[in-house]
Amino acid sequence: MERGTELAQEEAHQQRRRFLWTWLAIALLATFAGFGVVLGLHNARGLADDAKDRAAKVQTQSDDILSYLKGDTGLPGVPGADGVNGTPGAGGPQGPPGDPGPQGDPGEKGSQGAAGAPGAEGAPGPAGFPGVVGPAGTQGIQGAKGAQGEKGAVGEKGPQGDAGPSGPPGPAGPAGPAGPQCVPPAEPRAVNLADADGRFISTVLCVVP
Repeated sequence: MERGTELAQEEAHQQRRRFLWTWLAIALLATFAGFGVVLGLHNARGLADDAKDRAAKVQTQSDDILSYLKGDTGLPGVPGADGVNGTPGAGGPQGPPGDPGPQGDPGEKGSQGAAGAPGAEGAPGPAGFPGVVGPAGTQGIQGAKGAQGEKGAVGEKGPQGDAGPSGPPGPAGPAGPAGPQCVPPAEPRAVNLADADGRFISTVLCVVP
């Protein structure tokens, strides 16, 4: 029984661990996807800014050339005499600030952030294995004798049973009275005769040999 409990606890621990690892993998995947999206947006913005800066720089150069040709940035110097340098022209106004330089290299990776809050409680684990059957309890004391029921109805008469075995022969009856005497040459002889009911009657007949 303890072994079954340990197996159930171990299985629940394994499922909880698999559940946590699965959510951790999903969180890492979402983090990487977010980093990719942010990096893509950053690169796209950098390219757009670079193109914008190049266009502004070209426009500035074009404006400077046009302003120089018009004389807006200063008067040209007076031509010098033969063999003598001319006087320098007047200084022009201060030019506009230059364009920002290219984007620097990415900085070093920052330190690891603080640990996140604990996740929500996992779903309940599967039901454990049924335990072993416990030993039989002690037999209880015998209950009190119930009340006697009512007498049942008389049953139907059963079929007649088989005839029993013949009993032992009864004692010999008393001697009967003397029968008639046979006239020689007839001789007395005991015979058994059957009556109308099938019963045998012992009698003596005179038989001539």
